[in-house]
Amino acid sequence: MWPPYKCDCRHVIFATLRCKALVVHDGGVEEQASSNQFLKGALDLCLLAVISAEPTYGYALTQRLGADGLEVAPGSIYPALGRLRRAGLVTVEERSGDSSQVRTYYSLTAAGTDRLARLARSWDDFNASVGKLLHGTGALPPRQEDR
Repeated sequence: MWPPYKCDCRHVIFATLRCKALVVHDGGVEEQASSNQFLKGALDLCLLAVISAEPTYGYALTQRLGADGLEVAPGSIYPALGRLRRAGLVTVEERSGDSSQVRTYYSLTAAGTDRLARLARSWDDFNASVGKLLHGTGALPPRQEDR
């Protein structure tokens, strides 16, 4: 949802790339969640993962990510897809859609598959390290399976 819009309490909500809204109130920032920053860092990984399942087009990518709780504006998806294409990680193919419109489908290249594997391992290691730190310091309660 860009440009930002105002909710009933007059907060300005920015929603270009977010999982939850970042609210600006009276000149200060009340952070509901900084997951938008996490998603920015993981967007290429997420796009590669979805594309690895089957060739897909931009709007379908935004729908799939949104269904998994990752709200990404088309204005963020298409530059990222272009970057992945220029890096040789995805290929593009023009196909006619249901309503005879042409859609650009993205597929992984061999280099894209390799990059996805490396990024997924890095993400898993990073996630495990952060989780260990947060649970070890008491910032998060122990997991159910750790009790």
